[in-house]
Amino acid sequence: RQANYFLEHCYTATDDPENIKVYIAEVKFFKAMLYFDKVKTFGDVPWINKSMDTESPELFAPRDIRNVVVDSIITLLDSAIANLKLKSSAEPFRINTEAAILMKARICLYEGTWEKYHAGTPFGVSGQDGTKFIGMAADAADQLMQTGTLSLYKGPAETEYWSLFNKLDYTENAEVLLWKKYDVGLGVYHHVSSYLSSGAGDIGIDRSLIDSYLCTDGKPVSVSPDFMGYDSLEAEVMNRDPRLKQSIFMKGYDQTINSPGGGADIQFIKPAIDLTGQFRATTGYCIYKGVNPEYSQHTNAGGTMGSIILRYTEALLIYAEAKAELGTITQNDIDITVNAIRDRVGMIHLDMNNIAADANWDYPALSPVINEIRRERRIELAFETMRWDDLARW
Repeated sequence: RQANYFLEHCYTATDDPENIKVYIAEVKFFKAMLYFDKVKTFGDVPWINKSMDTESPELFAPRDIRNVVVDSIITLLDSAIANLKLKSSAEPFRINTEAAILMKARICLYEGTWEKYHAGTPFGVSGQDGTKFIGMAADAADQLMQTGTLSLYKGPAETEYWSLFNKLDYTENAEVLLWKKYDVGLGVYHHVSSYLSSGAGDIGIDRSLIDSYLCTDGKPVSVSPDFMGYDSLEAEVMNRDPRLKQSIFMKGYDQTINSPGGGADIQFIKPAIDLTGQFRATTGYCIYKGVNPEYSQHTNAGGTMGSIILRYTEALLIYAEAKAELGTITQNDIDITVNAIRDRVGMIHLDMNNIAADANWDYPALSPVINEIRRERRIELAFETMRWDDLARW
């Protein structure tokens, strides 16, 4: 209702027309995002283009078919993309062109694969196979890839990946399209680092995810001779994709450092599976990705580590998946997406013509390349709140 009310009245404003154009684009972005959430939750929903009151007959309108609603969502985003400012010139923490393009790619991939994999079920869309939206997802992702201004961050050796997720400021980071800044003085803060470092209560990682990380020979744990087994955390991460040991706590990892007054640093020894509440490590695999060990991030006053909302890496994963779903993917497509992501940590490349079968594939009926791209997405985006949506659409 807020978005519709704004769009009904914004043209009477007397501000600079260029400013008004950007404000309208931002509200269209938010309306698109809000409607996407409705589609994910309910499927078919009525498309409402006016602000209603308690007597509005539209409150009793029937649902519109989900793909028609998504068409309207994409129309909103196309208008936003045309009128927003590029990240380089946009006001900090405001929606920018690149963010809107990535949101378009995300929504199109979701809806396209939803249509494809729910065809013939009560949740599908009659007469649709997802090709249109999947193609649009590939095009939008490619548009971001062609900008030439975005790139993957690479941190110091041994923390190339981990160090992306615990910074206080992402202003100059070419991978981050949109992020949230925290400020204790403004009462905007969090306790993420202290919560994760203390055990995180019921937020445990399951073995299914841990087993998804390939060995350094590029083969899954089910077949690789390099897999060292489950006798200890140290054995499990040995000879594995470097992102694994940069994502979970290992013995000796810093939990807090640089305590005031020269206090001793605290290091991780073992998962606290015997404690209770937030101090309990539910599964024994403890989240390290997204932890900043600086003492300032662990005080009762709150932490100010920035929160990434949208990052460029997702566009690469969307492009690879969309091309694979369309059946047009090439090794070059893999190289500029999946293998570019792997290069961050020095992980062996994916060769689409030489993929080892994995007994633990979630979708063995699908092609090996689709399974491996889905694995890459699961690993690279771990703990970034996308897994449920992926499982739902697949």
